Amino acid sequence: MSSVNLSDALDELTAGTIIELGCGADPVPCATVGIDLDPTTLRRLPATTHAVVGDAHALPIGSGRADAIIARGLLHHCADLARLLGEARRCLRPDGRLLVLDCAPMPAPDFEEMTHQLHAAGHTSEPRNGIDPNQLRELLREVGFDEIISDLSGTWTNATPPFTDRTFRSPAFLHRAVAGRR
Repeated sequence: MSSVNLSDALDELTAGTIIELGCGADPVPCATVGIDLDPTTLRRLPATTHAVVGDAHALPIGSGRADAIIARGLLHHCADLARLLGEARRCLRPDGRLLVLDCAPMPAPDFEEMTHQLHAAGHTSEPRNGIDPNQLRELLREVGFDEIISDLSGTWTNATPPFTDRTFRSPAFLHRAVAGRR
């Protein structure tokens, strides 16, 4: 397995409608549309990115309208990955690109300790302990993606002081997939 960073993968995207899911206030520079649940963060988007309040599980985008969809650090927050990935596939044109950057699972005892510390500090924890790269590849195939490439992409920081007593980390993976023709 090779190692690649997000900026290299973004350089592979061509112009067109590039949507970032869960963009927050800091979308990738090439995003033409940013979708997030929080309207407050969307108010801070750059003028070059069209802000859309929406849920990644039910995207407010027409079928086949996007040239590329990017999800950075979103999937480990989501309970229904198949639904989210199916929505991304629906919105992509045939041969459209999906980029997913997210964390792999950390050792279970570390995740349990991190969750305990976050709850003790009054914070919510993640609904899942990262995303298994092999399971994600299988889900991508099931919902209609082809040419799936998964690469290591450094280290993901899951939680840090002052929210926890130490920094919790896990490997990061970048998944690139092409929407198959239906």
